Amino acid sequence: DLSVDRRPTDPTTTHSTTTHSVEPSEHVWSERCGDRDAEVDLVILHCGKMVLSSSGPPSAGSASRQSDLNDECQAFRNEDDRDAFSASISPRKELVCPVSMECFIDPVVAEDGHTYERKSILTWFHCGKTRSPVTNEIMKGRSLVPNRNISTMALAHREELGNRLLRICRRIRQLDGRCDDGGDRIELLLDAGADPAIRDNTGAGQTALHHLIRAGRADLARILLRHAGSVLAVDESGESAADAAEKMTGQSTKNQSAVSEWYDLAKELRRRAKIEKEREDARARARERSNEEHRERQRELAADERERSRAGAATAGGAIRGGLGSLEEGWGYFPSLSALQFQDSIPPPSPSLADWERREKKRLDLVLRSIAVVVVLYLILC
Repeated sequence: DLSVDRRPTDPTTTHSTTTHSVEPSEHVWSERCGDRDAEVDLVILHCGKMVLSSSGPPSAGSASRQSDLNDECQAFRNEDDRDAFSASISPRKELVCPVSMECFIDPVVAEDGHTYERKSILTWFHCGKTRSPVTNEIMKGRSLVPNRNISTMALAHREELGNRLLRICRRIRQLDGRCDDGGDRIELLLDAGADPAIRDNTGAGQTALHHLIRAGRADLARILLRHAGSVLAVDESGESAADAAEKMTGQSTKNQSAVSEWYDLAKELRRRAKIEKEREDARARARERSNEEHRERQRELAADERERSRAGAATAGGAIRGGLGSLEEGWGYFPSLSALQFQDSIPPPSPSLADWERREKKRLDLVLRSIAVVVVLYLILC
């Protein structure tokens, strides 16, 4: 049995250390003992003997972070662990396209009321299909409306997994390329929608692809390429993923197979970068063309509105049309009321208010006529 000194330590001493030597054992274990200030927290095998180091308890936060770092690259114990990890990172049902079964990137609402990935539903239409992929009902039109709410939720999910992917790749680099799970977690995160273009804010603006290349893991870098990861991103020094791969080619001169592997990867990255750049330029040209067409439509609408305003000067229906609106027929008993005749220059009243105004006009008209008759009769009689 392991004998441990259980005498309470001085509470004012925060870094006291007590060492005990015991015979070697097949199991390395630790035991909390005695007063709360004393804890056997580290057991190491040194010079053929077990050395127990007793010190104050470690920080819970640092222990949790260390555990997370150690678990990020460990191999799954069994298929159940793998399935549990996959279920924990899977997107919610409303964030998955019913056609491609992948997390949304550009969600749109079709005329059947359901949300689809734009690329997937357009491919569905281009194949000549007119029925809804969900309800199988015939869709009369092909209009698509962006779903802003789902887009925001999907973006948050992809960024969360992207940061987790970046953390794993950075950890692999810190371990000099060691990854016990063989990239299984990386594959699962990418399948769940992780954004591989997230940059490392704690480093030099590097992406997950940068970290894997500099860790010497060309096989894991190809996993990102299989999931259409962006290769155009550069770090703060201006180095792209292809540049990093070419440097690894020069550092692997002693191993011919490694040189060939890194050369092929650098070549593939250059080819992908060229294609991606051409696509971005094409999208930029299409966006500029669409903006110019929109501006032209706005100019045409403004010209039509000015033309209608000029044509409104003509007389129609007995009313004089002009810049201030129509001059309706009225009594005009007071000069100060003349501005009220231009009814079209102010917004029209509500229906209930308009009805009340008509009744008031009739009542005032009757009162004024009655006063006029009384005045005439008074003058005649007098």
